[in-house]
Amino acid sequence: MRKILSVLVPIFMGVLTFIGVLFTAASSNVDVPLEVAKGLINLAIAILVTGGLSYFLSDRARKQAEVTEVGRLLVGVMQDLKSAHETVQVVQFRLNADCSPMRLREQIEVLIEVRANLQRLRHERLIRDDVGAYGEIKRMTNYIRALAEEYAANLPTTSELITTFERDTQQYLQSKTDHPPAMPKLEMQQFKELQNLLNDERFRNGQFYAGYMRARLWIENKLSQLRYEGRVDALAVPRSPLDRASKHLRRDPRK
Repeated sequence: MRKILSVLVPIFMGVLTFIGVLFTAASSNVDVPLEVAKGLINLAIAILVTGGLSYFLSDRARKQAEVTEVGRLLVGVMQDLKSAHETVQVVQFRLNADCSPMRLREQIEVLIEVRANLQRLRHERLIRDDVGAYGEIKRMTNYIRALAEEYAANLPTTSELITTFERDTQQYLQSKTDHPPAMPKLEMQQFKELQNLLNDERFRNGQFYAGYMRARLWIENKLSQLRYEGRVDALAVPRSPLDRASKHLRRDPRK
């Protein structure tokens, strides 16, 4: 825009100067300079209007591009949030099917990766600048951190169970014993956070789910506002219906 103005302003001033000279040279007997001056006045007006219109359109396009970028970022955040939630649901399903020490070790690594992605998401510009959204995603990361800390606290016992099982399996495969090793089981009383994850009702009343639903609602409200103002067009914004837990969107999960 500055380049446009830097070109138009000198041209406009030059035209005005030339018009002044023609008016000075014009006389009652000679109308040519006067007519040329009138034409140049129209030209000057046209240049001024064109420059103003170009500035307006350029500024509008810039603002629209900024809003479109915000919409694109919001859609990306929504997709990342959904991915994190779906991954945790898969972990929940797998551990309910097989809550052995080996499976727990495997799924804890998956959860740590989810937490790392959420940490990155929390520091995105749109999230970082909003205290509410930042806090909700932090609740999600804190939930996973509590699971990881609980796992770490019980790691010696868990590691011993895994080591014993692997040793007994090797002995069985080498025909050193006729009895196949029994699958080791966790002492679930030592895993309170894990029990909350495996229980669907407790999970839905927990910090991870509450943070996810509130952050999701924040994004949906932002996108709805952009659509209402007509500032975002097709933009490939997903309008998928909320899942069965949508009834919790505006309910405080602590109640």
